[in-house]
Amino acid sequence: MVEETFQSAPIALAPGQLFFEKRVLPMPNGSFAITAFHSQQVVDAASGQPVPINHVYSHWHLLLNDKNGSRHTNPLCHQHSDQVLEATPEARLAPVDLPPGYGYVVPADGRFQATVHLIRTQVKDVTNDGIIYIYIIYIYIYMCVCVCVCV
Repeated sequence: MVEETFQSAPIALAPGQLFFEKRVLPMPNGSFAITAFHSQQVVDAASGQPVPINHVYSHWHLLLNDKNGSRHTNPLCHQHSDQVLEATPEARLAPVDLPPGYGYVVPADGRFQATVHLIRTQVKDVTNDGIIYIYIIYIYIYMCVCVCVCV
């Protein structure tokens, strides 16, 4: 098993600001099978320390299969990306762990998209300009796989 940690691009949040954005998720290179995934650790970019949930509330954080070379599809909504994982504030720091012998296979050209919805619930200015800079930590635990295509 391999464990690899990534972080999102910095996100600037003013007091009371709502952040809603879709972005490509950083992920391991090559083909791999996710056996566990940990996310939703919102971290202060300046200190590297976790931001309390009552300062930045993560309303939702959906991780979608962007279908770039993927065999995974949503059988009910073919035109939409397949939701792979979800991290909500109630699941902050609650990992997704698949049973032994199981993994979500991601091909080398696959990618995930994250739909992030954050709310800066802290309304008092805490820095000179009132803006904090955060990023989100993603931890993948995976096995490297060789994807073979039989014809």
